[in-house]
Amino acid sequence: MAQKFRNEAKVMMLAHSLAEVFITSDAQGFKDLQRAEDHSRYLSDKNIEHYIDNNVNTELEAETPDTDSDLNQRLELVAKYEKLFGKKPAHNLGITKLQLQIQEKEKEDKNTEVEATILLEEVTVGTGTDEQTENLNED
Repeated sequence: MAQKFRNEAKVMMLAHSLAEVFITSDAQGFKDLQRAEDHSRYLSDKNIEHYIDNNVNTELEAETPDTDSDLNQRLELVAKYEKLFGKKPAHNLGITKLQLQIQEKEKEDKNTEVEATILLEEVTVGTGTDEQTENLNED
């Protein structure tokens, strides 16, 4: 049986620290065979592919450099996502959507830093005004 989802399986296993994964014909991954079977009941193609970590690694070594490059890029993005959000992204989130979510979060964090700096400046300026007010009250 041709295993057409081996790259997806590798990504799912790495993202969720799994030793095996079951993938239905619509590319949905499951860690339990029973859940994969339940899901496949609703599909016209009821085939389920089973991947074990050692088999996936062996098969992926023969892939073209472009596929390896895409996998490496995804792994880097997943690590960056985890650092920014404090959790792993959904296993089926594409590279483009990962990049967009990371960019949005970085922009949001940058805006938060700017707002905090402005607030800090306002507090500092406000403190000077309070001292001046106290000096005026003493006169």
